[in-house]
Amino acid sequence: MAKKEGIEPKFLESLEKKSLPIHKKIREQIEESMQVFNKLGVEESVNKIYESLNPILKKLSSKEELAPSITPLSMEESMRHIIREELEYLIKKDEEQIVLEIDSKNYVGFDDNKFELNSGGIDILRILSEYNQYLAVKHILEKSGSHHTDGSLRKGIASVNRKMKINLKLENKVILGKRGSGYIINPLYKIRFKK
Repeated sequence: MAKKEGIEPKFLESLEKKSLPIHKKIREQIEESMQVFNKLGVEESVNKIYESLNPILKKLSSKEELAPSITPLSMEESMRHIIREELEYLIKKDEEQIVLEIDSKNYVGFDDNKFELNSGGIDILRILSEYNQYLAVKHILEKSGSHHTDGSLRKGIASVNRKMKINLKLENKVILGKRGSGYIINPLYKIRFKK
């Protein structure tokens, strides 16, 4: 495996072996912290996020889940580098996203380009906007007050995508689906509920 600039290779190999739970935790922590931390600037945000991840890293080290030859210093440097890269990626992604605002009267859109969406569509967008990953159909149905069957949910999602395309002239679907995984808000868009 090629060495990445600034990252201890043994640490990275060890991290990648455990990549699913660790990277998921790191990404969750960073995404949760984005709104507050990115106002501080990248470096201060890296420090804050690293501090918040420290207990997880200590736990991993104590369980000897990371390679024993990794020193605490190389682990810290490597983690800071990963956090910095992730933070910069998320800030860039955030800047490139089209923000779709939903107001208290269920009007959806951006600037002066808005239309009224039915409560079933708003329900779906509200549920999916709380997650940054695919959400299984059964979980959506459990949280939904408007849709109670797979068929109803499929029709609701198709309706949301169709209305968004027609009314807002969007090129891409707002809600993406993947067989076996469920549904997710297309990363090209950000759903924001206005109070």
